[in-house]
Amino acid sequence: VLTYHILPGTLCSAGVSKGPIKTVEGQTVQLSVSEAGVKVNNARVVYADGSITNGVVHVIDTVLLPPSLDLE
Repeated sequence: VLTYHILPGTLCSAGVSKGPIKTVEGQTVQLSVSEAGVKVNNARVVYADGSITNGVVHVIDTVLLPPSLDLE
């Protein structure tokens, strides 16, 4: 689940465009951009462009679950 939240490289909010993007886990997430903000799948980005030592962190309002994850 953790690697489904990580994208390769550094992606700042100014460089975000809509469409699918592959995660480190190997599956894709869908990015959408509107006047209301940025979404990753159905999660809303609530804080963007936090600078960290090895990249950029964006905070979302829910946990992303890979489609292949079986919780049963």
